[in-house]
Amino acid sequence: MEDYKRAWSEAREKMAEARALVKNVFAAGAQQLVKDLEVESFSWTQYTPYFNDGDVCEFGAHIDYPHIEGFNEYGENFKVDEEEWEAAKIAPKEKYQLVRDFLRQFEEDDYLFMFGDHAEVTVTATNIEVEDYEHD
Repeated sequence: MEDYKRAWSEAREKMAEARALVKNVFAAGAQQLVKDLEVESFSWTQYTPYFNDGDVCEFGAHIDYPHIEGFNEYGENFKVDEEEWEAAKIAPKEKYQLVRDFLRQFEEDDYLFMFGDHAEVTVTATNIEVEDYEHD
């Protein structure tokens, strides 16, 4: 039994080291991407739905639908008023694809341990901010 406890303890330590490495690699790459794209920020939501029409509710990071500077690639932003929306400059679709390509390099489990459930994650050149995300 002691061998098991020791092995499990070592495995947890290695897992913590691996997660720290993934988080550092993600942060450095994401913040560099903001700089390379010459944007203020990009963001996405991630959550486990509360209801899935009888199917199992599973966590999902919605990385295929990023926002750049608050807007999706179709120019939608439900947090701004009409005046702000009209003044906004929507990023070219190519920038959305570059964000998706970067985000797709990581696993859903990575997003869950890095940022938690029911979250909106926003990346800037100097920070990664996680806010609670309310959804249906």
